[in-house]
Amino acid sequence: MGHVEDVPTGVTSICNDNYEPDRCGAALPSLTPPSAPTAAAAPSTTRPSKPKPTPRRAMRQVIKYSGKLKETLVHEVQGLRPSSKHREKSPLVARTSSDAAATAAQPRRSREELRQLWKKAINQQVLLNRMERENERITERVRSGERVMYAEMPPCAGDVKSEWRQLLDSWRAGRKVHVDDLQELVFRGVPIRLRPEVWQLLVFHHRLHHPAPSVSHVDNYDTSYLQLIRQLTSFQREILTDLGRTFPQHPYFRSPFGSGQLELFNVLKAVSLLDPELGYCQGLGFIAGILLLHAPEEESYELLKHMLFPLELRKQFMPDMSPLQIQMYQFSRLVHDHHSDLYTHLEKYEVSPMLYATPWFLTLFSSQYPIGFSARVFDLILLLGLEAVFKVSLALLDIHQEQLKNLTGMEDIMEYIKTEMPRLSQTSAQQVFRKAVELDISRQLLSYEVEYHVLQEEVLASPSHADSDLNKLGAMNQNLKRQVMELLHQLQTSSDQIKTLTERNKTLESRVSQLSSERSDLVTFVRYLSLHTPDRLEVPAPFRRFLDDGAASEPAGDARDPLNCALFEAGPSRPRRERALSRSKTVDCE
Repeated sequence: MGHVEDVPTGVTSICNDNYEPDRCGAALPSLTPPSAPTAAAAPSTTRPSKPKPTPRRAMRQVIKYSGKLKETLVHEVQGLRPSSKHREKSPLVARTSSDAAATAAQPRRSREELRQLWKKAINQQVLLNRMERENERITERVRSGERVMYAEMPPCAGDVKSEWRQLLDSWRAGRKVHVDDLQELVFRGVPIRLRPEVWQLLVFHHRLHHPAPSVSHVDNYDTSYLQLIRQLTSFQREILTDLGRTFPQHPYFRSPFGSGQLELFNVLKAVSLLDPELGYCQGLGFIAGILLLHAPEEESYELLKHMLFPLELRKQFMPDMSPLQIQMYQFSRLVHDHHSDLYTHLEKYEVSPMLYATPWFLTLFSSQYPIGFSARVFDLILLLGLEAVFKVSLALLDIHQEQLKNLTGMEDIMEYIKTEMPRLSQTSAQQVFRKAVELDISRQLLSYEVEYHVLQEEVLASPSHADSDLNKLGAMNQNLKRQVMELLHQLQTSSDQIKTLTERNKTLESRVSQLSSERSDLVTFVRYLSLHTPDRLEVPAPFRRFLDDGAASEPAGDARDPLNCALFEAGPSRPRRERALSRSKTVDCE
């Protein structure tokens, strides 16, 4: 068997690598054992001769006697096919088998269900594509500055713009920005194109020099904007109602449920979810609208969030309106101290700050005044806080105090404050902001706030029999304030509608005048044709009525050309005559 053990190895390699039957058959004699003795020399018992070896029988012998070939085949099979034990441990195979089992467990959907699923998937994909295109369009508008469609009030000088660019470059490079330099540039003005980045710088400056606000009562303060807008709000109806009332004349917010109104809805919705206690209040829409005209959606939300919490504008939008009452008391005391004559005149006709100054504080001048003026106020608010609103309000009353003193009656004064004061020229706007930055009222505001609380405590400490009357008066006061706010909002909406209708009326009047002129020309031409045709063409009945009406309202022409035929005669030698036509049908111009 030693020879058999040696030969299969070589034969295995030959038959495995490149099997050739002839070659294997030629090697078979050497694989067979030695032949038995011949019949003559053999004993009486003879064995039958073995059959002639064939290639297949030789291969069987090779496989039978070659252990190495068996081992090689086993390894090859194990390398190509993983064992069942390995298959069970493979996570991919396990996950595939589990998915297949889950799929087999689910009931098969009908053809109609699959068709509905396909329709739903296609609609969602189409909507997603539209949203992506709209998002790209919005981003492009922000980059190109199409949102910013207003005039600067007052305009910035060229040197101010260059200084702002240098300051912003220094801030981007990580260098420190001095407070005095920043404040001086803000007082001198902010360019429109640089305003979004300047606002970011002001926010960064405030966070750097002021402690973080206490927001323990706000659960969603650290929630991202994208997570907030995916949720539902209970103030959705109020927000949707006010979308069309926010800057109805501005092109960016004019289109119902356009990109501007959708962004405004998302920002207001996120704020209502950020602070459910605050929710939504009328006035927030105008503030968010000013921010959206200068910054993208998420940046506008962050700016509004900064104004509400670190700058403490949140308190004036609370449902009880008690902080707003404190602000109105402070402003009334400031008017008394700085413009005592005007204060006496307004008190004489019962014009309190609650009537005219409430929209200034709730919308930061954006609901009544030009957008350029409101944006300038936002610059000062991000630098100084709510104190800037007091300063600008006092400055406005200062430049209009002479006109207000000449008015008599509450209605005339309120009409002037709401309609005439917002019509600011560039010179008036420059005077307002120059006077505003010169005022120093920080200590007065603090003292007046303390004074208000002391008065409230004295009222609460009064005898009990007066408490019921005081409570009734307070309830009536709250009700009246609420009604005043609603009336002011309705008045603002009505004034916008009147303005729109007036412009439309002018357009229609111009069109009527044009059509009347064309009608007159057509009537004259028809008369001319009726009198100057060879067969005296008869005028149709519809035109005859116009001829009769026109002739009755027009004076008679002159003796030479009563029908104004010269209007239709060709040639430069004939002068054009502006004459009326008579009703005569026998006069000829020849």
